Amino acid sequence: STLSFTNYGTFAMGSQTLAFDAPGGAAFRNPGTTSGGGLFQTSGTVSLYAGGTTFDPPLKVVSGTTTAWGTIQSTITVQAGATLKVPDGNSLTAGSNVTVHGDLSGVGSTFSFYGTTLTNTGSSISVDNVYFYGTGAQTITGAGSWTGTGTFYVASGSSTSLANDVTMAFSDYQIYGTFSLDNHVLTLNPASTLSFPNFGTVDMGSQTLAFDAPGGATFTNYGTTSGGG
Repeated sequence: STLSFTNYGTFAMGSQTLAFDAPGGAAFRNPGTTSGGGLFQTSGTVSLYAGGTTFDPPLKVVSGTTTAWGTIQSTITVQAGATLKVPDGNSLTAGSNVTVHGDLSGVGSTFSFYGTTLTNTGSSISVDNVYFYGTGAQTITGAGSWTGTGTFYVASGSSTSLANDVTMAFSDYQIYGTFSLDNHVLTLNPASTLSFPNFGTVDMGSQTLAFDAPGGATFTNYGTTSGGG
């Protein structure tokens, strides 16, 4: 039926897979250190607290819904039909690349990305707040939808760019680093109002930045906005 696994010390997975597939649901709590390069693989209903000192293994959500918060240092993959959910009002930090073929969700929650490439080919990334905190180049790629309604944030030090045309539904955009459309179309279509203060650099390139906010939009340029689009 159910499964509970709490690590208060050091759990060394090595290079092999730890697979959770409990019919009644599973919970893994990491107040300690979980290390290794093998997959931390989840199926069905799983709760993952990746707090503690370190959570190193790559996470692969194969099916069902995995609810996770804390910090995952390695890669995250969400398979088609599966959901990775950040608990309402909580945060999940990704230290490496993230690939979403299914759903990444969370109401009032925050997803912080430190990796190089965030791939969204799935149903949607609907977590309300997405923060790009990396140092250097970070890329958004994939034709999946972005339906979060909170804040899209590019921190100072991050150079975030699009690899293809993207549509986003966030209501608040805050740029402190560099945000480049890289010659792709970015459409912003929140449910109501939109606020976009640029404190860093927005490089539009030769393509269009389209505002489609039924309640009105405000773009304030405190930094540099460049491009011929």
